[in-house]
Amino acid sequence: KPFQKRTKEIYEAFTTYKRQIPTCGAMLLTEDRSKLLLVKSYKGNAWGFPKGKIDKDEEKVDCAVREVLEEVGYDMSDKVDPNIYIETQWQQQTIRLYIVPGVPEDFAFRTRTKKEIGEITWHKIKDLPTTKDESKDTKSKFWMVQPFLTKLVRHLAIEKQRLKKSKGKAKQGSAAPSAEPPVAAASS
Repeated sequence: KPFQKRTKEIYEAFTTYKRQIPTCGAMLLTEDRSKLLLVKSYKGNAWGFPKGKIDKDEEKVDCAVREVLEEVGYDMSDKVDPNIYIETQWQQQTIRLYIVPGVPEDFAFRTRTKKEIGEITWHKIKDLPTTKDESKDTKSKFWMVQPFLTKLVRHLAIEKQRLKKSKGKAKQGSAAPSAEPPVAAASS
């Protein structure tokens, strides 16, 4: 009762604070990198990535592993490279998504949450909207995906070129290709 008159003010302060907490998750890709795993909220119709808010003193990559395990039931800890991610700002919040290829397409995904995830499905990357105009045409079902997609497609194209170059060098009989540093597709 002593806070009843300040309820709206307290709620708005909490909402502002909550929006500032960074979120981490992953863009899970099939082995051939043609499909992307997306989740739909329990009562929503928009698709997004498995992700969630970071806990106090938690490393970003650990947050991503934990959230993916909670939301889709997949342990990506042995596949995630902490240096390969896309990071962006949305309103006041930092969102970091690790790019994780090699996820078995036939894995039986199952959420460990209650009333948070309504659907878990693979989507062909080539069928997803890469611009805001395309996203509008699909009735905003992919508005949370679209800002990351152009950067993901660019990362995959660079990765494909590097692989092609290293195979070309190997065919020419040169020594095994040197390990190039991973591409961190990070940006604000």
